[in-house]
Amino acid sequence: MGIEKVQALVLDVREYRETSFLVSLLTREYGHVRGVAKGARRRGSHLAAALQPFARVSAQVAIHPSGGLANITGADVLQRPTYAAPGAGSDDPAGVLARMAYAGVFAEVLTHSHENDPHSAELFDLAWTFFYGLETAPHPGSCAVAGLFALLAALGFAVQIEDSLRAFAPGTLPKSLYQIHPEDGTVLPGAPGSVHTAGLTEGGVFVLTVEAAEALAQLARNDYAREDLADFTVGQRAGRQLLRLATHLLETHLETRLRSVRYLEEMVLRPAV
Repeated sequence: MGIEKVQALVLDVREYRETSFLVSLLTREYGHVRGVAKGARRRGSHLAAALQPFARVSAQVAIHPSGGLANITGADVLQRPTYAAPGAGSDDPAGVLARMAYAGVFAEVLTHSHENDPHSAELFDLAWTFFYGLETAPHPGSCAVAGLFALLAALGFAVQIEDSLRAFAPGTLPKSLYQIHPEDGTVLPGAPGSVHTAGLTEGGVFVLTVEAAEALAQLARNDYAREDLADFTVGQRAGRQLLRLATHLLETHLETRLRSVRYLEEMVLRPAV
């Protein structure tokens, strides 16, 4: 069990025993790695200062070949989004909370990925593009929508648009409601008179307004390209529908409840549009 230097993204940090942290990292080489940073909670620890959520770090890690917790012996910050830096938020607390909420959902999903995932390099690049894109995006909520659907696609759950809807030029979809079944992820026209409002129905079908369906069709036409995350724009009402849809799809396909979704709902999605 030798110590390797790896580039990693910090996904989650929790207190562990009296003086240590339990840390979730996303690495290019090994995918998701859980490890212990021993002594990191002691006063003046360099590890504690480096292992902050959403930071990109150069970490010294000893990975057990048979599995189990890795040993994180050192870390140096390479880059950190400003919203995740200590003391952030004094000028724009609401904006910082929103960015942290979006990043938190993204990071928690990645903690469910596996070690030695063949797509770990792709996930690493997508995650850093998203974390850093949130910092520079003029509309972080729109960036979050694009990023979460790009993450769904990278995990193999890409939303599909029915062929009959693809025939319409951008901006010309009929003004009606649309629906998506989370199990197969295909957007279809809603049956006339079957649904009246957007959101999740009792039957487990998610209903979208035409504005939300148009935005989703735009993302699908671009193959959920990560280079467009910061430039994607969607209206506030449609964006909130799509954020709820994305988190619902992630929870459905991961078969888990995401803790960070509650924070997202309380901090970002609950206020009146």
